[in-house]
Parts: sequence; C-alpha cells; structure tokens
Amino acid sequence: MLEVNKGTSSHINNFIKDQKGIYFESDAALLFVGAVSDNIVHIRYSTDGIRQRQGYSFVTAEESDPETSMELSMDDDRAMIRLKDLTLEIDRSNSAVTFMDGEGNILLRPDNECPFDLDKYELYSVNDEDKTIEKISTPDGIKEKIIPGSKIFDRFTYRCRYSFRFDDNENLYGLGQFEDGYGSLRGQRLYLNQANRRIIIPYMISTRGYGMLFNMHSPMIFNDTAAGSYIYASSSDAVDFYFVNGGDIQGAQRAYRFLTDKAAIMPKWAFGYMQSQERYETQEEILKIAKEYRNRGIGLDTVILDWCSWPDGQWGQKTFDEQRFPNPKDMVRSLHDMNTHFMISIWPNMDEGTPNHREFTDNGLMLKDSNTYNAFDPEGRLLYWKQANEGLYQNGVDAWWCDNSEPYDPSWTQKVKPDPAKHFDDYVEETFRHMDPDYSNTYAYFHAMGVYEGQRTENARIINADGYDPLLWDKRVVNLTRSAYLGSQKYGTILWSGDIDAKWSVLKKQIAAGLNFCASGMPYWTLDIGAFFIKKGDYWYWNGEYEGGFDDEKYRELFVRWYWFGAFLPIFRGHGTDIRRELFYCKNGKRAYYDSLIRANRLRYELFYYIYSYAGRCYVTDENIMNPLAVDFSSDDRACAVNDQYMFGHELMVCPVYEPMEDGKDTVTRRVYLPEGIGWYDYISKCRYAGGQYIDVDVPIDSIPIFVRDGSIIPRTNIDDLSVLSTETLKNEIELDVYGNGYRGFLFYDDAGDGYGYESGQYVLKKFEYDSDNGNISEDIICDGYATDIRITHINLI
Repeated sequence: MLEVNKGTSSHINNFIKDQKGIYFESDAALLFVGAVSDNIVHIRYSTDGIRQRQGYSFVTAEESDPETSMELSMDDDRAMIRLKDLTLEIDRSNSAVTFMDGEGNILLRPDNECPFDLDKYELYSVNDEDKTIEKISTPDGIKEKIIPGSKIFDRFTYRCRYSFRFDDNENLYGLGQFEDGYGSLRGQRLYLNQANRRIIIPYMISTRGYGMLFNMHSPMIFNDTAAGSYIYASSSDAVDFYFVNGGDIQGAQRAYRFLTDKAAIMPKWAFGYMQSQERYETQEEILKIAKEYRNRGIGLDTVILDWCSWPDGQWGQKTFDEQRFPNPKDMVRSLHDMNTHFMISIWPNMDEGTPNHREFTDNGLMLKDSNTYNAFDPEGRLLYWKQANEGLYQNGVDAWWCDNSEPYDPSWTQKVKPDPAKHFDDYVEETFRHMDPDYSNTYAYFHAMGVYEGQRTENARIINADGYDPLLWDKRVVNLTRSAYLGSQKYGTILWSGDIDAKWSVLKKQIAAGLNFCASGMPYWTLDIGAFFIKKGDYWYWNGEYEGGFDDEKYRELFVRWYWFGAFLPIFRGHGTDIRRELFYCKNGKRAYYDSLIRANRLRYELFYYIYSYAGRCYVTDENIMNPLAVDFSSDDRACAVNDQYMFGHELMVCPVYEPMEDGKDTVTRRVYLPEGIGWYDYISKCRYAGGQYIDVDVPIDSIPIFVRDGSIIPRTNIDDLSVLSTETLKNEIELDVYGNGYRGFLFYDDAGDGYGYESGQYVLKKFEYDSDNGNISEDIICDGYATDIRITHINLI
C-alpha cells in the first residue's frame, strides 16, 4: 500500500518584525504582511526564505514601520492584524488570510483548504550552438521565430497560485483590456499575457469596495469558474499582492494610483481629433491632409505618421527618409501654423544592417536572439532615446507612437486564431527565449519609461540653453502605445486596443474592452475608429467584412457609429489600413453619413472644457474620464451588469450604437438602462426620465444616446463662428448647462495646456455650484496656481 507524503507543515510557529512589516514563519514558508497605509497591506508568501522581492518594483508606495501602523494579537488558532481601516485574520494552521474592513465586515475570504500554492520547477534556455532563427513577414513587420535545438539549465523558479472565495453577489472589473467583450470578470478564465488586442494591468476592483494588485510580473491566469477562483503566475519567486480597502469601488480604483503613481496629464491638443492612416508616405501628403481639414472646417489637432518614415529597407531606423521627407522641421512648422501637431511611429525592433541596429549591437544592448532592443537595461533606454532625439525629436516631433510595444506575440505568424490556452503557452515559451520570464509582461513599461525620461531630460536641457528652438519647448510627453503595465500612466501613455477588424460585433465588444482597461486605473484609452482591418485577408486577424470600403454604404454606417463612439472616448483617433480614413472619403448617400461625422466632430470640441477638466482630475484627484457604470452605481445590480454603456466623467452616460439600421428605416432602436436613484436627461432632446428603468431610444444616423445625470453642470464652448477648429483656436468662454434640481455642481480644471507646471501646482481647480436662490454660479477655489482666462458667458437652466 502506498505511504502518504504529508509534505511540510504550513502551520505558523512564530513571527518576527522589521521596519517593513511582520513575517510569520512556518516550516513550509514565510508569510509577510506590510502596511502601506491605513487601508492597504502588502502580502507575500514565499518558500525560499527570502524576505523581500529582488529586482524592480512597479509599486512606488512603501511599507511603514509595523510598530506604528499595525496592531498584532495572536492566540493558538489565529493571528489578528488591525489597521485603522483594514483588519486581517490569519489562520495559523495554513496561513490563510481573511480580509475585513475596520469594523470587521468581511471583504474577501481565502480558499481555506489551500490558499497558497508554489510549485518549484526548472527553467531551461536555448543552446546558442544549435538553434536556428526564422524570419517571417507579417502586417506587424518582420517577426523572428527561434527554432530551438538543445536546452541548457538556467535556474529554478515557481509556478504560484493564490485561491480566494468571492461573494456570490459581487462583481469584479479590471485586469486590463480583453477583446472578447467581458463586463464583470466573474465566471471568466482570463489569460493575462500581453498581445496585440490584449493589455495586462494586474489590478482589479470589486463592487464590495476592495482592490487587489497582483505583484507578479510573468504571464498569469485569472480563474473564476467551477474549477475554482484563483490567480496563477507562470514564474515568480513568491505569491505577492497588495490588498486595498477602498471604502467603495471608486476608492479602490483611486488606490491604484496611490500604489503606482499619478497619471500624467496629456497636453490640451491631445484631446482633439487625431487623424491617422496606414500610411502617409510623404511630407507633401501630410501637409495636404491638414490643409484639406482646415479648408473644410473639420476639427483636427494631430496628424499621425505611421511606420516607414525611415529610408526604404531600414525598418525601425529612427531617421527620416530624405527623399520623401526632405525638410521635416519645416513640415512640423507648417503643421503648427495650421494649429496641428505631429506624431510619429517608432518601433523597438530594427533591421540588421541599419545604423541604429549596429549601434545597439556594438554596445551589446539587444535582447537575446532578437532584433529588439533591451529596454530592461537603463543603457538600452538611454541609447534608444539618443537615437530618437537626434533623428526625430530635434526636427520638432510633438508625440510618439510606440508601436509593437509587446514585441513577442506568436499569434502574428499563425493563419488560424490560436486557442487562448495555446496562445498563453506559446507566449510563455517565446518570451523566455528573449527575456527574464519573471518580467515578461513588462517590456512596454520600460520602453515607455525610456521615452518619457529621455524627453523630460532633453526638455530640461533645452529650457536652460540659450537660443532654444520654439519647436522643442517643454512639451508634455505623449506616447500612443499598444501595451502597458502597472504604473505606465505616469509615463504619458495613451493605449489603443490594437489591430481590430470591421464588424458590428467587434464594435460592441470594444466598449467592454475599454471599460475594463479604465477600471484597472488607467485613464487614457482609444481605438482605431472604423477598425484597422476592413477587408478579409489570409490571416485570422485580417478579418473585416467590407471589401468595398466606403463604396459600401453598410460600411459607411458602421464607420459613422464607430466615429460617434470614438468622439466620447478619452482620446479621439481615427486609423486603419485597406482604405483611406480621412472623413471626407465617407460621403453622404442614402443617409447623411459625412454630415453625421462632422456633427460628432464638432460636439467633441464643444465639450472640450468638460473633457479637459477630467484630464486634470485624472492627476489631481486620481479620477478617470471613462468608467463602467458599476464605478458610479455599485449598489445597482442592473447597472453592474451593463457592459455596453459607460460614464464619461461622472455627469454623462454614453450609450454607443452597435447594430445596423434595418433596410428602409432611418433609425435604430437602442435599449438603454438608466441607473436607479437619480433622474436622467437626454442630452439632445432635454427630456427627463426617472432612473431605475430601461427605455428604448430611436437613434438616427447623426446621433448617439447621451444622458446627463440629474444635478449636473456641463461646461460647453460655442464653436459656431470658428473658421479653424482645433483646441488651440477655441474661445476662452464657456456656457454652463445646469440640469435638474438638488445639488448642481462641477469640478473645473485648467492649466497652461502643455509643460509640467501642473506638477508644482500651476493649475486652477474650482468647484462651480449653482445657487437657485439668486440664479448665479458660485466658484469655490481649491487651487489657484494658474491664472485661467476662461470665463462664464451664459447659464442655461434645463
């Protein structure tokens, strides 16, 4: 008969303290508990005896001395740790931790049978002597695939799992962006590896008011199915996470910024319309596009140059092709004269033989077996910026598009869409061939860090230099990128959803994709309006349905609905391949498609001061521009179940249209849920509806359902007589639309619009409140560090 192996006991025998926290010792492991604040703890469970993580920390908040931050008591069965707003009960038999608020109400239970699992295993690297490298051409550039021969032992690591028990009635949001259209994460199995169309931010929030930051940086799996509820990391030295009692779901979301740092504010122009195309080929073409927008009076703030700005055959080289861009500095000046900014695409990978590649190779700063530079190495980041600065930034470039920032996605080379589990395994295997598996989800973070720190350093040099070029004066860093990680918000990043395809079903799923991304604590998100792929190609991802492009009125309808959705995102951007993307190619037909686009474009600019106030509040008060309804209405079960509507700020609820009109009809019926406990106003008709009900809205081609929360004040600016429409040409005047009864207020923000003066308090933050007794607006000044010239011209009672 077999003899049972009972393993090593996890019973807590003892504890010790240091300045970081408390360490509970068992024969099997070490459980660390550290207090980061009155409502946040750091939990770490390891079996190797090492007290703290070795290597880079993505959490900037630090633990405090346990003698002053935590109260510990123990008996034979349990240990109790009390903070002001958080209590932990630790089962001494197995180290299981139950999290409670300061009054003892349970927030999250562990799986008491086996809360912590660590499985030690061997890592092997590829033997350089008998491997081969295959180069494959894809729509995302040349990809290198390593075909391994023999393997060499590298080191030991652990597969780590922490299991918990969620409340039956709670909902979870966050963990990044997923293309499959999830609302609440309950009942899902999510593969947390970076990919085109997938962005991993390992922070989640609960309608019970808590948040969890998973401080393990390899590919992970979140599971909440019949097989259990747990987080699994493919390679880590410990189970490591932070637990937050936010008091409510908004507090839990704000805590993400406390842990990982403030979100940088984008410059004002970044909230106007950005026009992109795969791709503009010449300096002349870029200027022509900007002039056409100005001639037509269409709002525009940015023209974006996609890949291949470099000389032919020099992929990733950070210099302009002199034949197609003979004088880029003059091009940027001309764009600025038209109140238009310039963004350029740069890549982390470089073709062999290019000057940039040779410089990296000569300095030993490429990732192993790769044509991608080593962003994990500070010297690699410095060299990358040096090249971008000398070849591009000194020509006046305003912003960066750091494409392919998750440089290893095996699915690019596959014609059939891989099963999620297979894709996860392929990613784990592929990334380990090039980088430390413990950090293989984090490349984009370090890539963005290098660009941000490089530009900030160069800006400081320019400010202190004599005879500076106005083209280069103290610009805020803007980095449009496809991948991010914990803390990326502090590096001026805008995330877009990847290379999606043109289908109504994709449009619907993109709503939920953006909401979970923003719920993770990241403020700036956008997408390719109208989808990147319009036609159907040979690979799984090139899967659009509209061979005729804008010649097909069915695609024009889809594009218009997508454009209206895009106008109510944090960042407003059009881009794609297969067809031209400028608005004037989407002509009127059976319906007024082009006219509708212009109306949406203008409405975006009318609401600019509303949007920019929230951009400032992303930094000052750690809010978001875009959120699931659950963040504002966590006690409304029906609101928590909605994944196709969202709050745009706290005042506006946006309900995108994602179904086509039936033949012969001029409207589509959109079912909308109005959250309970408050009244709602239709933004267009001004009709008031009671909350707590579903209504059907007939939506013509030139509109989108928007509802205003009762008690809101909405600032608008009049753009009717502007001949040039951009954020730089807007009037310094606002009208305030005052909705409903009861409290009516708005927190208004303004600053210089560029530069980093806001970091030292150079901004104005004031609360507008409507006084119904005298019909006036009072202004409660919270910060007056900037002399704003924006004035109120009208008050409109609705």
